[in-house]
Amino acid sequence: MKYAMLICWVVACLCCSCSSTESKARKLIEAQLQETVANWDSYQFVEMTRLDSTYTSFSSTESGEAYKVKRDSLNRIKNTYQTALKELAGPKDAQRKAVLTDSLAILNRQLLQVEGEALSAEQRYEGEFNGYRTRFRYKINNEHDVQVMENRWFFFDKDMTRITRSFR
Repeated sequence: MKYAMLICWVVACLCCSCSSTESKARKLIEAQLQETVANWDSYQFVEMTRLDSTYTSFSSTESGEAYKVKRDSLNRIKNTYQTALKELAGPKDAQRKAVLTDSLAILNRQLLQVEGEALSAEQRYEGEFNGYRTRFRYKINNEHDVQVMENRWFFFDKDMTRITRSFR
């Protein structure tokens, strides 16, 4: 009997904590909307998805940035060589054409290698928890006084104290 009551208590606590976190998210969203939308009086809540955890991405790490710099650099050189190759037309340019063609092949292999290394590093990367996100839907009258459905993503910090970004 004590075991069953303990399980009920744990389940009730989990339900309350989830709903309070989602309630906090809704309050933050509605406070921001109240400041930013033109016709707040016409606002109608439709739905909000459950909060989903978000994590840092590999591309925002030092290593991810380094791979991006390598790829960009190789692509710039590749584009320069391709442009130079297109400008060569005459028979006297045959040797230069051959060098550029060989160089492009080498660049392509280097790009494939960098892409492979970056993909491997990204697959090994374990992101760090950085907050939550939810999709929020609501109805509101637009500037022509016509009711429209808005669908926006909202991102929160890990302490659920503020919205870090939002987009449609």
